[in-house]
Amino acid sequence: MGFLDKAKDLYHIQKQAKVIEKQLKGITIEATSNNVTLVCDGKQLFLEAKGTEQAPLDPKLAKSFVEAANKAVKKSQEIGAERMKSVMGGMFGGNKPDLYTLQKQAKEIKEQLKNIHIEADSGAVVLTCNGEQEFIEVKGTDAIPMDPSLAKSFLDAANKAIKKSQLVGAEKMKEAMGGAEGIGAMFGQQ
Repeated sequence: MGFLDKAKDLYHIQKQAKVIEKQLKGITIEATSNNVTLVCDGKQLFLEAKGTEQAPLDPKLAKSFVEAANKAVKKSQEIGAERMKSVMGGMFGGNKPDLYTLQKQAKEIKEQLKNIHIEADSGAVVLTCNGEQEFIEVKGTDAIPMDPSLAKSFLDAANKAIKKSQLVGAEKMKEAMGGAEGIGAMFGQQ
């Protein structure tokens, strides 16, 4: 495969990525745990946190949670992307890596990301997640204390929302890449 073929492949992938990004931005995902519902889009951008009529959320607390969640997810995505650069760089270099090598590297990166803790502070809420975008802890501040059951509901709903958005994103990527066969072809395997 010559340089022009590689450039065409890269252009095609970038074009598909833009289409997927646009589709994901238009998807709304809701996840509920007890009396807390979190809303995010397919790109993992949290849009809203809301309570129920019976158990309304303090608007400042809801806004602060959304802000902290978005900071944490963004940082987690940046760290994950940085780790993946080394793996993906080999795809467009001289030799295409075999699928086994890529799976092994992905597993190592996943383990590294699990051990990275990211803390995001919005002023009223401090949220901690790991590099795999799994929310671990949420705390209120002295200004707005948080009941432990509410904190657990926030964490559960956030993790459900992220998981749903990851599944939606994976499905869109699979569709764009032509299913498992298309992904295997990228690595020179049929």
